[in-house]
Amino acid sequence: MSLSPSDFGRAIRRALTPARGGPGIVVSQHGENDVISLGRDFRRQPAFPARITSFATAATNQWTYSFVEVVKSAAGYGGWTTRTGGRTGTARNMFEDMNDGAGIEGNGINVDGTDFPSGFEMQPVPPGTVVMMHRVLEAAAGTQEFWFDFVNAVDGTCDAAELLVPVAFAAIKADDQDTTSSTFAVLDKWSSPVVIDSAVFSFVALDGELTVNPGTYRISVRAGVTAVTNNATMVMRIREVTDGGTATTVGTAGKVEALATASDPMFIDTVGYLTVPSGSTSVVTVEIARSAGTGTARLESDGALWEVERVS
Repeated sequence: MSLSPSDFGRAIRRALTPARGGPGIVVSQHGENDVISLGRDFRRQPAFPARITSFATAATNQWTYSFVEVVKSAAGYGGWTTRTGGRTGTARNMFEDMNDGAGIEGNGINVDGTDFPSGFEMQPVPPGTVVMMHRVLEAAAGTQEFWFDFVNAVDGTCDAAELLVPVAFAAIKADDQDTTSSTFAVLDKWSSPVVIDSAVFSFVALDGELTVNPGTYRISVRAGVTAVTNNATMVMRIREVTDGGTATTVGTAGKVEALATASDPMFIDTVGYLTVPSGSTSVVTVEIARSAGTGTARLESDGALWEVERVS
């Protein structure tokens, strides 16, 4: 049996009447012939590049994103411009589809895990990001949605780490101390020191002796000096005595040249690094002497400070 074109068209129309072919199927008549085609807006469309312009919260760790279609206008990074008359709309991120704010999220991170840092949260895709946008049809209604793939970052502010006091030991001079001899004398009578780690440091304030265990230390001493009589000079040094009894100067000795006028104020600053090897201890002292000339030089308690910082 053969059908005329008009009979064939009528048969097609009867067959499509009970069918739900969706809004994209178009049956049109051209003369005695019927043409079945897909609607212009229903045609298969490939993914296209788009730039995220903004976002809005949809649910926990889920956002909706506004986008504009872009074209490649220059080589390399950054060569994207908005397409004139291009597509715009609202999109969703495939990686956020399973997100609910608990357990493992779409980016593979367990937001309830013990290693997940406090103060951190999942972040939306930042505006300005260029993604490949896909057009997806909802099967039941035939409406279109836009989706893209982008792994969400996690960011936030770490809890402030506990600050370590850099000065592991500090002591202030308890009173003035005079020197009239070129023989070094230990600076004694320090005030009660601040000792951060008693397992590493011990200090005898009366004798001015600091005992340190293995490690590397930065030692600094500042002293205010005046001339009690004319032509007085002073030198100050940090001395280390090891377990073997050898005494060495730590760093460079600080020296004040002749104080020609009585009561001229001066400062001596001495800094040195000390390394105590494993299995050893050292006793460290601060010493002063009149280096040359005559007269009496005085180390003033006001402004005299001994500090030790553990470096490693």
